[in-house]
Amino acid sequence: MMAADRPAWRLAKALLLLGAWAAAGPPLRAVGLSGSAQALLVSPTAGADDDWDGLEPAQQRLLSASEDAYNALDFDGAEALAQQAIDARPQQPLPRLVLQGALLARLQELDAAHQRDPATERRFDAATQAVLDAARAWRGGQGAWPDFYRGAALGSRGLVNLYRGSYLSA
Repeated sequence: MMAADRPAWRLAKALLLLGAWAAAGPPLRAVGLSGSAQALLVSPTAGADDDWDGLEPAQQRLLSASEDAYNALDFDGAEALAQQAIDARPQQPLPRLVLQGALLARLQELDAAHQRDPATERRFDAATQAVLDAARAWRGGQGAWPDFYRGAALGSRGLVNLYRGSYLSA
């Protein structure tokens, strides 16, 4: 069973994304996950013509492609696409959040296979801190965007801490 098929994961991700994106006000796009759950989750990657806190359409497309890649379990591709978006706008937190999401998906699959990869965990921790730092410094955000970035990063970190068995730090 893939980690994304777990009921607790589906609920946590759906609530996190739905609540944060509803507060921030961007358009939503639903994506279906394959597997036994057939879950319908909210995705921050709406159409490339929408305003995503100042990201250009090319960067929006990179982030959409990254999300599609990690949902297809192409983690190397997902990370590379997110990194391209980071390189284009290093000060913007959203591409860093998508990179963190790709690393989270990789860690979930490792957890489902009862495996651990300390190098991926370290990259996830560094990506999480990068989102938090970028969100703290971000001045281009409107309304709830910086809070969304921080909340999503911290929620993902809590989930990974659960996978690590660190229940109190989750």
